[in-house]
Amino acid sequence: MTAQNAAGAATSIAGPLRATYPAPAALGDLPEEVFDEGTGPQLVETEVAFEGADLTFTVMGPAASAGGAAIDPRTGVLAIPTERPVSGGRVTVIAANSGGAARVRLRFTVEQAFGEAALPVEAAPRTLGAADVAILCCVWRPAGQGVTFTPLARLPGLAGETVEGVEWTDAPDDAPDDAPEYLPEAHWRPARPKAGEAGVYEIFATGRPPPAGDPDPALFRADQTDRRLRFRWRALSEGPWSDPSVAFEVPLPSAPPAVALVAPTSAMLQAAMLNGARLRGFNDYDFLGYSQKDNPYQSTCVRDKKRAHLATIVALAAWAGHTAVFGGRTAAQRAAEQLTAWATDQAPAARGGVGMQCDLMFANCAALGRATPAVWDAVAPEDRTRIDRAMEGLLVSAAWQNSDNNPFVKAGKRGAERTITGGDYARSRVPNFTCASVLMPHVVVAYMGLAGAQDFLAGFDRAEFAAGIAAANANGALDDLQATFDRDWTGGPNGPGPTAAELATAIRQGPDGGPYRQFGWGLADATASMMREIDKMWGARVRAGIDPATVRRVPPGVEKRAGEVGVFEQAKNPETPNTAPGRDAQVARLYDMAAYAAHAHAGMSGMATELDTTDGGANGSGGGPRSSMSYAVEGCSVVLTACAVLAALNQLDRSGAALRTAFARQDRGVYDLRFRSVHGHRSFAKGGRLWAGDGTNSDWDASEAASLQMFELFDVWDLQLKLWAPV
Repeated sequence: MTAQNAAGAATSIAGPLRATYPAPAALGDLPEEVFDEGTGPQLVETEVAFEGADLTFTVMGPAASAGGAAIDPRTGVLAIPTERPVSGGRVTVIAANSGGAARVRLRFTVEQAFGEAALPVEAAPRTLGAADVAILCCVWRPAGQGVTFTPLARLPGLAGETVEGVEWTDAPDDAPDDAPEYLPEAHWRPARPKAGEAGVYEIFATGRPPPAGDPDPALFRADQTDRRLRFRWRALSEGPWSDPSVAFEVPLPSAPPAVALVAPTSAMLQAAMLNGARLRGFNDYDFLGYSQKDNPYQSTCVRDKKRAHLATIVALAAWAGHTAVFGGRTAAQRAAEQLTAWATDQAPAARGGVGMQCDLMFANCAALGRATPAVWDAVAPEDRTRIDRAMEGLLVSAAWQNSDNNPFVKAGKRGAERTITGGDYARSRVPNFTCASVLMPHVVVAYMGLAGAQDFLAGFDRAEFAAGIAAANANGALDDLQATFDRDWTGGPNGPGPTAAELATAIRQGPDGGPYRQFGWGLADATASMMREIDKMWGARVRAGIDPATVRRVPPGVEKRAGEVGVFEQAKNPETPNTAPGRDAQVARLYDMAAYAAHAHAGMSGMATELDTTDGGANGSGGGPRSSMSYAVEGCSVVLTACAVLAALNQLDRSGAALRTAFARQDRGVYDLRFRSVHGHRSFAKGGRLWAGDGTNSDWDASEAASLQMFELFDVWDLQLKLWAPV
């Protein structure tokens, strides 16, 4: 409910509706009934089996199919037809009101009438035993994935028998006919004879809604722990069914075939390679060279970092064998030139912190390049050695920051963690600050191999590593990397970093003495880490703006209605300034959410966390709410490119249901960022808009997204990963 006057508006949400009546209770199953054939519909009062008011009745079960038992929904009187004999008939009666529902069963028999023309009642077929059924194999359905599968069964015990039908169920022995997981029909379903193979039956989940996104319904999921089938059969179309067989265990299929990541499209590659001056240095081979050279304290970062995802797109295209030529070069030639530029000009300093998002783009290209002969063979041996040292340095830096055995982490003080050079860091921070660091070790594993990465960490010695860097640094490209590892950082200008002993202890082993671990996972657990970072990246619920109730601080001089951060607004009016955080300073109306009404995922999980959070502000602003598209797309760049690299290099297990759920959240998140890029988003962070006067936190629209080539980033999901991912 909303009340509004000239001073403003207030909204109150009503609590949940309460049931008018208590839920009904079942007093016990109805007594079994026996009727004579041909005596017309026999009535059974079922209301007596329930306690409750305002009841509505329904009936379900094998005997309630078309032309079978029917019930009066108001009185609960059940009518059972007697046109033909029935042995072992049963129905389930459900009574419901506004408070809930209850159910009881009724079993009945219709005995055949005896007379001169009477025929004997046919006996039920024998029950199938353990020797009568064989589960031959299981098949992934649809093919090419490892999530859902269908069994094939042979019934050797029925050889020589007249068989009119075979049915199966995966329901437990005591499952009610209307159990929700077996709706919309009774849990017995027909097994389909396999064409061309006598006695072999395919088991399909006929009538059960298929899992979301599956074009072909399958019976079991790979993550199920209880996979069992029971069978029954009959000899005549109108004859009785056998009793259910014993339960048969259903094995997993063989491992699904590896599914290759889809290559970037020609349009994506063209945009990445022919962006002209907008990507500084790209066309003269100094594509994303590092800045801030010779500063031993600060994180290095690629030039023009907001377009750094383009280098990964080029490397992905080279890995996939893309042969298109743009600007006179193939993707493989351009990727090799990129790696050479880093190895001969300036490699990453591996100082961690927020700069790790830039370092990850280097690691992505190195991992893909090493896996692509056309790229790696074109990189000089001495440059490969420099890339080796840089990747090892990045592994150490990231492992230190996130290690469960890090002394700063073990101290238990949230936010007390430091980078390898003593810089500010916290494992719990926002995605663009931390996701790259968590995913970096897995990208390095894709480059070095699992055993190589584990052995390197287990035997790490800082002094020896620094000497190895110096030996490879003949051209000065590793100057910053060497400066990171040739000293302790306990007295650095940024804060206390680790001693050599603390660094070695943190990365050589986990808290339990075993191999290195971060957040409880090891270097082999790329899938678990990716799911964690996807959930962190897309951790908010999709909506136009931030709830005012969540705003803890509002900067001085700013209108108190700070909760409108992130509301879409396209209309501008220079004569009507509006100072609400997150809104353009010149807008026509405070509330303009017409564009948001077309959003496909409003209210669902999956919005970027950076669009609904808070920060500490800058330059004494006092901070407050944060809803920043620039931060959101930086985090998105990290997560999507790392996900693509790990998928391409077989580091992710795409068969698990948990990853399926995470990818569905990511799908909604990328849709939301693309939607905001088209319709506009009024960003706010660090206590204001356009802080530092450099447009770092600028408002966002299609022109901004296009200038930074964000649509190519979104295409990494929509045109590559989404086609590979089990969503």
